[in-house]
Amino acid sequence: MSKIYNICWFKNNHWRWIINKREPKKSKTKKTHSAIFYSKPFTICLYLLAQHPDEQTKVINEISEIVGDRSVQFTDLTSLKYTQSTILETLRIYPPAWIIAREAAEDTDLMGYKINKGEHIFISQYVTHRDEKYYKDAHVFKPNRFENGRPIDVHEYAYFPFGGGSRICIGNHFALMEATMILVTILQKYKVLLPSESKEVELAPLITLRPKNGIKLRIQRRL
Repeated sequence: MSKIYNICWFKNNHWRWIINKREPKKSKTKKTHSAIFYSKPFTICLYLLAQHPDEQTKVINEISEIVGDRSVQFTDLTSLKYTQSTILETLRIYPPAWIIAREAAEDTDLMGYKINKGEHIFISQYVTHRDEKYYKDAHVFKPNRFENGRPIDVHEYAYFPFGGGSRICIGNHFALMEATMILVTILQKYKVLLPSESKEVELAPLITLRPKNGIKLRIQRRL
């Protein structure tokens, strides 16, 4: 009989326990994976997969086909298209940086609005990413939007979870790579389920966007 473990996103010791179960104690990647595990966007990714078991099955099937039961390698990443698209879609719906500010370098007329040099403009990833103007069924979790990379019919700045332009987060590629590897590491052995008392996530727009009351999940061993 499969065992089911109760975990919460804010319990670091629980995350570490699962990683330790998957990797040897002397693993060189364990510390790096642990750091990624504590990130709120990654926990929300697991939550969305628990909410959408069909999507989780697609990710698990891709992992089984490409990686199997061996450790995931850097060379696997280009083949894990659906796994990566799941993370990209998570960042669309729940961007960790929900708003950014930019200072006007010169006087500008923007769609009839006069913006003076030195004034600050606030741009919200959360609002833009959920705008039906750019995404059909914008509030629905659909990883296949990104299955072939960034949608070609979407404006360059209609998807910017890491910011954009010259001030884009320099660690964005590394973050996506590590998030993919740790998602593979978990779903190789476990299924993510919602607890019976699961509620919709209530968000707190602080410095980063985060669940106000945490997220409870169940982890069920598959293999």
